[in-house]
Amino acid sequence: QADISSICTLLKSTDLDTVTDGLKALRGLDAPSAVPDILPLLKHANSHIVRDACRTLAVLGNKDIIPHLEPLLKSPEPAVQKDAQDAIVALRAK
Repeated sequence: QADISSICTLLKSTDLDTVTDGLKALRGLDAPSAVPDILPLLKHANSHIVRDACRTLAVLGNKDIIPHLEPLLKSPEPAVQKDAQDAIVALRAK
């Protein structure tokens, strides 16, 4: 749990690579407690961060996360739409 908290600290970094590394690290852990720290990243200005957040939530989240992802289906960026849709499909399958 301490490791998860440390990794969640990375998500608040201003360095985009650090945030991405944190999201990727969380995907490899059983860390559903990190979901509240990931949700704000769905509104990040950088689309790559938003996409990585979708992918991470697909792994760690549950069906309750779907309403947070649905607005991204209307994103002007097709890649964001696809990652949000993929995450929704994955969460529905859980």
